[in-house]
Amino acid sequence: MQRARARMVDPGFFSNEVLAEVPMAGRLLFIGLLQLADREGRLEDRPRRIAGRLFPYEDVDSDDLLWQLHERGFISRGENEVISIPKFILYQRPHPREEASKLEEGKPKVSLRSALGEPRSALGEPRLDQGAGSPSVSLVSPVSLVSPVSSVSGGQRRKKTPANRSRFAPDDFELTEKRQAYAAGQGLEGDRIRWEFDSFKLHEFRDPHSDWDRAWQRWCRTAKERQPAASARLPFPHRPTADERQMEAIRKASLLLKHMEDESEHH
Repeated sequence: MQRARARMVDPGFFSNEVLAEVPMAGRLLFIGLLQLADREGRLEDRPRRIAGRLFPYEDVDSDDLLWQLHERGFISRGENEVISIPKFILYQRPHPREEASKLEEGKPKVSLRSALGEPRSALGEPRLDQGAGSPSVSLVSPVSLVSPVSSVSGGQRRKKTPANRSRFAPDDFELTEKRQAYAAGQGLEGDRIRWEFDSFKLHEFRDPHSDWDRAWQRWCRTAKERQPAASARLPFPHRPTADERQMEAIRKASLLLKHMEDESEHH
């Protein structure tokens, strides 16, 4: 069983009526399972070890609590002794470097109470304490406990960070006519535009970007602050290729060898 991970718990956890049927220790157990599970929402079904990790100072019947969570659909206890948390990968954001799961989801076990046909509360069905004519209660889905919807007012979804953010402009970002026209509109002319664009491509930005057109426009707007004197030469920035770097290293080595030979002749 891997070390605990940081996971999200939605505010719906505290108002879920199905989960409220489970003792408080069972509700804490469910939060702990989120942290012990791997990036696929799986962990070994070892009740005593789970209790030792999550309740080191308490006497808790973790096996019974796991069955209660299993019967209500919050977890699935597989016949291969693996616990799976339904839809975990849809509602959590594991760290990119978190190792892949080594466990397989198994066929769900059948609990003794289910085998005996003992009734239980189910999602969208009447509660046990309701009469036959009582209306069913609209319950919060178990997966909402780890919902991707942020807790901000209005139920707005959490803004996702673009996966293509970078501190360097991409290689396929070219100086198109439209980008040249924008630079010209900011007072840049001729070689100055190309010089600024090459500098832009070589620049390492402090913060990653994803909208490079906007970054280029901001670069052009601040170009006058970097405006050199009229008589100054505008050397075009150049990124040496691997072959050029190798040739330069050979040239320097040759100069050093010649210098050493000259020194030996003088002595």
